[in-house]
Amino acid sequence: MNSQKISKTINLENLNDLCKGAAFLGSGGGGDVRYLKTVVSDTILNNGEIPLITVEELDRNGYVLGVEFIGAPVPKGEKNALPKNPNVKAVLDFAQKDLDKKIQALIPVEIGGANCLTPMCAANLLRIPILDGDLLGRAFPEIQMVSSNLFGVVPKKVYISDPLGNNLEILHCNSYAEIEAQARSRAIRYSSHAAIMVSAILNFEQTKKVLITGTISRAINIGSQRTLPDLLRAVNGNVSGIGEVVDIDYKLLGGFLCGKITIKSEGDFFNIFVKNEYLSLQKNGSVLANCPDIITLLNKNSLDPIQSDQISIGNEVVIFTCKGPDIWYSQKGLNLVSPPLTIF
Repeated sequence: MNSQKISKTINLENLNDLCKGAAFLGSGGGGDVRYLKTVVSDTILNNGEIPLITVEELDRNGYVLGVEFIGAPVPKGEKNALPKNPNVKAVLDFAQKDLDKKIQALIPVEIGGANCLTPMCAANLLRIPILDGDLLGRAFPEIQMVSSNLFGVVPKKVYISDPLGNNLEILHCNSYAEIEAQARSRAIRYSSHAAIMVSAILNFEQTKKVLITGTISRAINIGSQRTLPDLLRAVNGNVSGIGEVVDIDYKLLGGFLCGKITIKSEGDFFNIFVKNEYLSLQKNGSVLANCPDIITLLNKNSLDPIQSDQISIGNEVVIFTCKGPDIWYSQKGLNLVSPPLTIF
């Protein structure tokens, strides 16, 4: 990452850049940042800026909690039942009552997409700071694709509710596979097809071990780039092509948005394979990038990232790729986040 000014708060001046950078790191997934941006903006207006701290500022006597939305993107044409004011505070209050130590900081489980903003919906209501980091460094489609799982730090229980803060439950589990199965089923049966979940409960030593540091600052830096050359330099990225979306083939499968996007660029055809996120990029049948590489589609004119559930035939896009966090390129990391890609 290139040098940058490190923010000490999330505020109205850097929120737009944070949202744009988070959408970029979402690689098509993580949820539409517009959904929670207004909520976070309102809470800053009403309750003040949100403190942003580093690991060095933590003490050893509290927990760091990761909170996230889980669910599937809603395809165009289907009603979005998510509430305008989700109650993130309710599940955090529920967790605090059950825990034996105070919550000293919150983190987004994934920096990518709207989930970057999930803990910020409640942080200053609870007077709890945000820790500058997350557990993915991007977005991935499945719950077990987190750094805590990579390092063998698996919660024995998680806290979950529907987006209104009702139906509060504790899910007991022995593996991330169990968390995925139980939480995904809850999200699917809620009318919103989404749930809010505290899926990371970390002590000081665990936080130091598993946190991918500085990712909130990185998102702000990415979002502050105003030209394509600046963005290329900021993330050491590549432009694979510039073209028009000519076909989209999607299905909802098991709570995931799955399918393929086809883009025509001059005489070439690019295919992007999707499971919530953009997971694989091919040019004329040859692989150019695979998860954990970050594959992002940018609006050709505005350079705004386009989420997988917002893409439309006729969109003119820049096909942009860069490397994801280093930890995912170890063999253990690749085994966790790069399973055989099955779309249909």
